[in-house]
Amino acid sequence: MTSIEWRPVGSIDPRELGPGRHQAHNAVQWLARMARSYIEPTEDDSHTALDWVAADNALVTKEIAPEIVLEFRLPELTMQFKEDGERVSHPFDMDDRSPAEAEAWLLVELLHRGVERDKLSKDLPYSLPGMMVGDAVHYNRLETEASLRELAQWYANGASAIEAVCKEFGASDGPTVICRPRYFDLVGTIPQSNGGGQSSVVKVGFAPGDGHYGEPYFHVVAEPELDAADLPELPEVGHWHTKDFVGAILTASSIVECKLDGDEVVAFLRAAVTAVRD
Repeated sequence: MTSIEWRPVGSIDPRELGPGRHQAHNAVQWLARMARSYIEPTEDDSHTALDWVAADNALVTKEIAPEIVLEFRLPELTMQFKEDGERVSHPFDMDDRSPAEAEAWLLVELLHRGVERDKLSKDLPYSLPGMMVGDAVHYNRLETEASLRELAQWYANGASAIEAVCKEFGASDGPTVICRPRYFDLVGTIPQSNGGGQSSVVKVGFAPGDGHYGEPYFHVVAEPELDAADLPELPEVGHWHTKDFVGAILTASSIVECKLDGDEVVAFLRAAVTAVRD
């Protein structure tokens, strides 16, 4: 069993990260718009999936043109294009800037990259609570900087733990961990074991907080869904969630209150994966 890199967390109550999460979740929709506008669509929406680059605290699109990607960095709330793996000049600091200004910056940068800017569409097939649009609202890093820093720590930890568990269970095809911009979560997929079991696949994920939990949390979900009336036992630090979906849950507040380290988080996720597969 391999020790993972686990960054310090808990400097802010995990239940108080909502303001930073709201800013970052809205900001990352520009990467989703770029992916939907320039990348060949897939039935499972995987063309919009973002990679997490821990060294840069960054989410990055797939190529929107040959050797060109767009990245978003936490906690800076900064977007920047990369060509041939290198950042280009003119990053966009989103602090005190409006969504309309973000769109204008993208259009100029696309022109400079020789990418057809008329293809850029702001339309998304979903909405977010408090979606930031137009020029009447502004992104705000300064007032949410502490929560953005803490959120970046949680994302890095989430990616490390998910990757470790997925690799233990044999996941190896393509990126181990992806971010789904609609939900702003991280997910890894474990294929069905050779011995079969109840589920065809298992999703191991990290969410920064949502309508189910107002704080970051890890989750393990089986597809097809487990029977909520017949669930296996979990380690005491976690619990089963059965409203709207069935999954094993480990909240950030439990991690902080129980002083769990990265290996202990991985141990919980390992136990949960084993439980849903047996």
